Amino acid sequence: MASSRGSSGVDVQGCATFPEFVWIWNRTQGLATPSIHLRMSRWLHERWIGGDRELVLLAFRSSGKSTLTGLFCAWLLLRDPDLRILVLAGDFPLAKKMVRNVRRLIEAHPLTRPLWSARPEVWAADQFTVARHLELRDPSMLAKSISANITGLRADAIIFDDVEVPSTCDSACKRDALRERIGEAEYVLTPNGLKLFIGTPHSYYSIYSTERRDDSDQDKPILESYKRLEVPILD
Repeated sequence: MASSRGSSGVDVQGCATFPEFVWIWNRTQGLATPSIHLRMSRWLHERWIGGDRELVLLAFRSSGKSTLTGLFCAWLLLRDPDLRILVLAGDFPLAKKMVRNVRRLIEAHPLTRPLWSARPEVWAADQFTVARHLELRDPSMLAKSISANITGLRADAIIFDDVEVPSTCDSACKRDALRERIGEAEYVLTPNGLKLFIGTPHSYYSIYSTERRDDSDQDKPILESYKRLEVPILD
């Protein structure tokens, strides 16, 4: 299969689209693909191919947004095995859960078998490295909490998975610390790298807000320029 650098936004010859990738996975698991997942997968695919690298996906609890994002990570690695993806979550177990899920998905998805690594020491629950072309210091996917020290890491994509949770946003001091940690993550991201926030707002002063709140001394919302998809509960 031909390969191209994932950050270019150029489609890879012979690679399934992301909605197709999701449908194939669900079919192998004996599952249907609900319309909400089709909507989210189409949006992620279109944004990636269109070159948008600052994204926010907001959906209600139990909508499957984290599962779908894990599939998205596997699809990105299929397109470009040299990508380095960092998962930052509200706590380490949550970040580890996504990485572990993607690792298992790569082991089971019919299209990702070429990514299996023959080196078991780089195939762990909190980090793993797929079979790739380049010798890189950082793994293909790594889990960290939003409060962890990430100095020295490099990533081509950062997934902010539910970084706003009660333990990180239930006071003004914690919300300030959260915004600071999000800003620091910029220093490990490569030029034109992907920043994808997925979550559910937990505070009136949410980082996901589209308007300025008085809780912060910032002039504008930190995610104001991001492309976003919001999927509310309808019934």
